[in-house]
Amino acid sequence: MPPPSPLSIATSSITRLLKEESSYRTELASQQKKVEKLQTEDNGAGNGDGDGDAEEEEDGEEKGNREWRLRQEKQAVEETKAVFGPLRERIEAAVEKVEGMLDSGSPMDDKEVEAARDAVGRAKAG
Repeated sequence: MPPPSPLSIATSSITRLLKEESSYRTELASQQKKVEKLQTEDNGAGNGDGDGDAEEEEDGEEKGNREWRLRQEKQAVEETKAVFGPLRERIEAAVEKVEGMLDSGSPMDDKEVEAARDAVGRAKAG
């Protein structure tokens, strides 16, 4: 089996980066749902009747725990969002590389060219 061509390798790179971006988008949506759930819980919590000191102390601990979890989830959301800029730059660089290869006029396999154009199209659409 012959080694993969440079065009095939570069196309695979675009495909891998697009999958990575999709994975981060899924992760971001999941994290945002967790934040919304924690915010809803936080807004609905703390409706105790104040009958006992131990119960109030436990509610305070639970509230502190919810606040900490909410901060952690918000931080995770921000960290995930921060990934998109550099990742998009890497995708654009890979697209430029593939487009340069396609424009070079070198003889290439038709299937590889079709796959490369498809990957470039998906990258530009995303």
